[in-house]
Amino acid sequence: MIIYKSGNVIGKIAAQLEGVDCIRIWHDQALIKESFANPTAWHLDVPNWSFTTLHSISVWIALDDATLENGCMYFMPGSNKVVEERFYASNNKFPETKIGKNLSDVFNTYPELKQRQTVPVVLKAGSASFHSGHLIHGAGANMTSGRRAAMTIQMMPDNMIFNGTQNILTKEQIDELEIGVSLFNNDNYNPILYKNK
Repeated sequence: MIIYKSGNVIGKIAAQLEGVDCIRIWHDQALIKESFANPTAWHLDVPNWSFTTLHSISVWIALDDATLENGCMYFMPGSNKVVEERFYASNNKFPETKIGKNLSDVFNTYPELKQRQTVPVVLKAGSASFHSGHLIHGAGANMTSGRRAAMTIQMMPDNMIFNGTQNILTKEQIDELEIGVSLFNNDNYNPILYKNK
């Protein structure tokens, strides 16, 4: 698979953007927005993940053209700075946020961002976009008769510690982990994409 073979390049870019020496896969997934599908609500990723860091990052790879009409992503520039400030003010904790049923649910947690300008992320098939795990983002509705497909890889620095959130973990994995102690350094589950030698 091309994405796997280019993993070192993706990992190196991610590590450089986040200023870390080693980057691992947290998880990957295909994002298929079928014809006439709903928008994806504004959200941020890392508060829902099983570790806590300000250095998580995702790459979003367009498998089809991502257009204004078929549900491209939207970013809220600068929202990551507001999230960081709140993180530090809350003793290095993220407020609880979930992907809401309503497009605006994230503003219950971050009301100061409601008036922010947003930018569409229009991409040609084969193009990629990177975004921080604490950047508020969403996607428009697919208003076309065709699907919009993308592949996304969520990444984390090395030595992340389990915070108790299940997220994508199975019950068997959860049973093996201890909150505040266990590391996500198992190469079978979280392979290294890039390590600065």
